[in-house]
Formats: sequence, C-alpha cells, structure tokens
Amino acid sequence: MGVDRLKLPPKNQWLDALLADHEKPDGQRDRFYLVWICRGERIGHSSINKIVLGVEASIHLHMWNAQLRKAGLGTEFVRKSAGLYFQRFNLKKLICEPFAENPAPNRALETLGFTFVRRYVTTPGPISFEQQVNRYEILRGALWAPRSEVGSQKSEVRGQKLEAGSWKPEAGSRKSEVGSRKSEVSGRTTSKRERLARPRL
Repeated sequence: MGVDRLKLPPKNQWLDALLADHEKPDGQRDRFYLVWICRGERIGHSSINKIVLGVEASIHLHMWNAQLRKAGLGTEFVRKSAGLYFQRFNLKKLICEPFAENPAPNRALETLGFTFVRRYVTTPGPISFEQQVNRYEILRGALWAPRSEVGSQKSEVRGQKLEAGSWKPEAGSRKSEVGSRKSEVSGRTTSKRERLARPRL
C-alpha cells in the first residue's frame, strides 16, 4: 500500500475526520468509501478522493484478506465499485496510482481496461512514503465487463445495491450486493463443476 506507519494518525482522530466527512453531501466530500464484504466477512475496501463532481476522482483499492487474493475477487470488486462511482458522482474519468512494485492492483486495473499513462516518483498522500507509482486512467463507458456475470462470490458493498451488469440505487438501504456465488445461466443454478470449468474473471 506504500504507507508509512509512523505517519498514521491516532485511531480516534482518523475516525472523527471520516465521520465528519461522511455527513457531507456528495459535492462537498473529501472521500467516499465502500466496504467489500464476502460471505459476511469484511475483506477489503475501495474509496475515491480528489472528487470533482461531474468530472473526475482518484480511486483506491485494498484487499485486506491475503488468502482471497489472486482469485479474481479484487478485480470484480473494483469493477463494481468503479461503476458505482461513475454513476453516483456522474464522473467522466477515474484515476488510479498504485504502488508500482505491487503487481496485484496494477494487474487488476489493466484487466479492467484502465490505460497506463506513466510511472513517476511521488508521495501519494499524507500517510505515504516517497515511492514510484503507475498512473492509470479510464473514461466512463470504457470499463471492462464480462459477457455474463457468473460464478462470483456472494458479496456486499455499503451504499447502493449492485446487480449483475447494472447499478440501481435502493432507497433507504445501506447494504449492497456485488454478484452472487449462486450464479444463474438460462434460468438455472450452475453447479460447482460448471463454475470450476469457467475462466476466472
């Protein structure tokens, strides 16, 4: 993640800042978070900051559970999260600058259709150390989507309801679902053998 632990603020100070920002309308937010939940367990999160409503924002992604990495889950969560950001904040472009030496997020972004722009040295944020980052960008409508969304884990993100191939707000709901372990093709539930036979997302 490229974080300098010595720069981390006290937990209470961080939470106070996050909660204060959470109460603001979208056009005044410093950052917006989504929690990734798989089978009832929080496994990671995504966020955006540097939000210019109707224009662009910077997206961040973190898979906390190391055992679930390299299974395609992170890529799918990022795809769903990015789609929500584009729609909720009416964005034209998303920017992502992962640590250049961390292959997982770089690979996920390339899979999803993000365009590599350049590599450069910077200090990405107030809690980061100086590092090389890769800058990626993607325009609205260019996000890769599978032909059929099948075989994915039952997952949730906080905020709005996410369904296969689309995003629709759910009034009054603070939970969302991304995909489902039980996937349906032509009206029937797929078997474990069929799921294993398919290429991973």
